[in-house]
Amino acid sequence: MLKTPIKILISNYSNTLVKEDLEVRIVSRGLTPEVARQMNILEVGIEGDNQYIKTLFGASESATYDL
Repeated sequence: MLKTPIKILISNYSNTLVKEDLEVRIVSRGLTPEVARQMNILEVGIEGDNQYIKTLFGASESATYDL
């Protein structure tokens, strides 16, 4: 189980990220059937010139995933 928050940096996006308007999912690459999982958004913010989305993911099958 992954217990570390994951920070997704968003660059070159001029609008402000709003947590309530966002959804973050991962989708497996190479698994049949495909596995899709919702990630919990903890916060959004600004870091330097970029915005970020901080997420937390519970657990899923071992695989390579696309965001």
